[in-house]
Amino acid sequence: MKLQYKIGLSNLIVSLLFLLITGFVLIHVVRKTVYQDLDQHLYYHKNSLINQLKQSQPDEDNDFDYGVVGSQEWVNLTKWKGKADSIPPNRIKTVYLKNGNKTIEYRELSTVVSSKGQFYRAQFLESVVQWQHIIRNVFLVTFGLLLTLILLLLIVNDVQFREILKPFYNTVKRLPHIRDATGFAERFDRSSTEEIDQLHQALNRMLKQLGSFFEEQKSFIQNASHELQTPLTIIYQKTESLMSDPDISEESLVELAQIQETAGRLSRLTKALLLISKIENKQFPMNDEVCLSDMAEKIISELSDFIEAMGIDVRLNFRDYPTVKASRELINALFYNLIQNALKFSTDNGIISVTGRWGADGGYKVQVQDTGKGISPELLPVVFDRFKKPDSKWNDSPGLGLSIVKSICDLHDFGLDMESELNKGTTVTVTIPTSSIISP
Repeated sequence: MKLQYKIGLSNLIVSLLFLLITGFVLIHVVRKTVYQDLDQHLYYHKNSLINQLKQSQPDEDNDFDYGVVGSQEWVNLTKWKGKADSIPPNRIKTVYLKNGNKTIEYRELSTVVSSKGQFYRAQFLESVVQWQHIIRNVFLVTFGLLLTLILLLLIVNDVQFREILKPFYNTVKRLPHIRDATGFAERFDRSSTEEIDQLHQALNRMLKQLGSFFEEQKSFIQNASHELQTPLTIIYQKTESLMSDPDISEESLVELAQIQETAGRLSRLTKALLLISKIENKQFPMNDEVCLSDMAEKIISELSDFIEAMGIDVRLNFRDYPTVKASRELINALFYNLIQNALKFSTDNGIISVTGRWGADGGYKVQVQDTGKGISPELLPVVFDRFKKPDSKWNDSPGLGLSIVKSICDLHDFGLDMESELNKGTTVTVTIPTSSIISP
């Protein structure tokens, strides 16, 4: 989830909690205010009754009810037979009285009043019904205003956060484009926001260090590859010359052959490392028009002797024969490594399928599938890493073939995926985006 949405969600949750708590507090405050007003009104009725009793005393034989259940106001007056020194204090409470099937809420004031030496218990009741409507209306209006205010604040905060976080999001958008050495020259501008400015400075330092490390590594690999080729060539030629001596012993011949084999393996390793270095530094022209099916057929033809020796059935099946804009030399290396890798790990008399078809997403998918022994699940995630070999069967291989394939795909923005199952085979899929396809 994006940072902006997280902040917005957090603000929304806090606002809803605030609204909920405020709602409860508001109901309590309004209700308490109304009850205080009702209580004052009941005391007013009490004082009015006392004044009336001073003027006229009720009938001594009867009790009086001024109102009935359901009335807005109701006064009940009964004689009190207690002693003057035990008059109870005033008491106010909420009571609920039945009126048919309805229950009506009243505020009740219970007190004792006197008139000409006679004490009376007086109950003053006032209905809360109409006040409940007032409470509800006040609550709804206030709650609506609060809700509207909170929504406006959320909108304003969202706009403000977008503006505040804009430099941060611009930085985040630029980061995915820094995928190779060409991106190490990227620099981020100063920002008026302290934290973003610190982030930009840290990124600039990191990119500068990465660029420096990359240049050092590139120079080392190129220099080492070139420097090693010369003595390896000399070693190979010297051993070839010694092996041509008719007087050489069989034991020496075997040892010289081993030296020659090791020199050849080192030579292939340095060439592979140099190729990877050139790929990562984009030292190949990328505007060649390459027919994929023709390139695959060419590689199969080059490896025909090896294919026949192993009795492998190689099946080529391309649809629409698309042409892509890419580096011809690297597409050649891509097919060569994929097909050679399939041959290496296929069993004798196995089947290799090289197919091309349009995918559901619009891209063109090239698949190289073999019926070999497959790759173990634990090795599959790192199979495209350098010097990772699925099998020790091919000790002369430096383990860079699939790494070269990955570097070529990364350079061309091709998708790369591998599926494998032990004892059933492996399928490598290269997905070429439509943006790289010239025809059809």
